[in-house]
Amino acid sequence: MIIDLSGKKAVVSASTAGIGLAIAKGLAACGAEIIINGRSRESVERALNVIRQSDGSAKLTGFSGDLATPRMCGQLLTEHPDCDILVNCLGIYALRDFFDTDDAEWERFFQTNVMSGDNQRRLVLRRAGRISEQGPLEQAALTGGILDRQRQRPPVNLLTQH
Repeated sequence: MIIDLSGKKAVVSASTAGIGLAIAKGLAACGAEIIINGRSRESVERALNVIRQSDGSAKLTGFSGDLATPRMCGQLLTEHPDCDILVNCLGIYALRDFFDTDDAEWERFFQTNVMSGDNQRRLVLRRAGRISEQGPLEQAALTGGILDRQRQRPPVNLLTQH
């Protein structure tokens, strides 16, 4: 199935490798203009080159910055106020026992996995007015390092319902 996303602008956070890069490639192949995001300029440039090698006609822009911080989300919004699509691939976890994780670490997980997503959603909500948020974590077992991400899904789901 081919989806025509010509004329749409998509932000894919954490899109310099893995699933974020694969999603960015797919959206570019559908004609969307893609904003590639990573924490370092070097990783963003590498990702841009990878996509250009596979799709020379891709419309790409790079944005280097940690979108786990409100300041960088604000900068992204200032530079790209016209985003239509948000794919939030940003998230962290640690492989450790639940009882060995202190409150400071849980707060870091929450700020990155929940609040950064909320800050990113503002990019699209101002323009599109609606977000559908889905992900494989709803299907993940509550085991090991996924627990911290899984524990934070209810607030994310609550924030995106209206």
